[in-house]
Amino acid sequence: MDIDEILQALTTLEEGHFPRTALEAAIAQREVITPQLLRVLEETRQDELERMFAETNYMLPLYALYLLAQFRETRAYPLIVDIFAIPGEDVHDAFGDLVTEDLKRILASVSGGDVKGLHRLIEDPLVDEYVRAAAMEALVVLFVQDVLTREEVIVYFQYLFREGLEREYSFA
Repeated sequence: MDIDEILQALTTLEEGHFPRTALEAAIAQREVITPQLLRVLEETRQDELERMFAETNYMLPLYALYLLAQFRETRAYPLIVDIFAIPGEDVHDAFGDLVTEDLKRILASVSGGDVKGLHRLIEDPLVDEYVRAAAMEALVVLFVQDVLTREEVIVYFQYLFREGLEREYSFA
């Protein structure tokens, strides 16, 4: 499959069909497809959330997130942080269970050990509370992967408990 065929196969969810061949082709052509996947995230950051709401079977941004996480592509990190930093619940509504189930691992996979984006998500009270919680969990994932030390995580969590989080109840 060429890149255009791969992207087309990953764009729309066809009920009862998993695009295994397209995903395998994407993985096999990692170097060539990565810029296209980054472009998808750039577009998602700008205006594709509206498309995700309008077309419930629009899947390309989700596949892009998972593939870039599998590739551990650090160029995706600022784009992903920007997407999930959009204020309110729209991001959670658009990405659904990805936020509560996999976002922590996606963020950890693309962060390259850079925690500034995670801190940005965690500390912004306008960010969806489940996104904020996923960013906190990403820090734990980075600890488990020996990217962060136990001390680094504890010191940051202490900061959050003492002053870094607002004093209103939220899932975060």
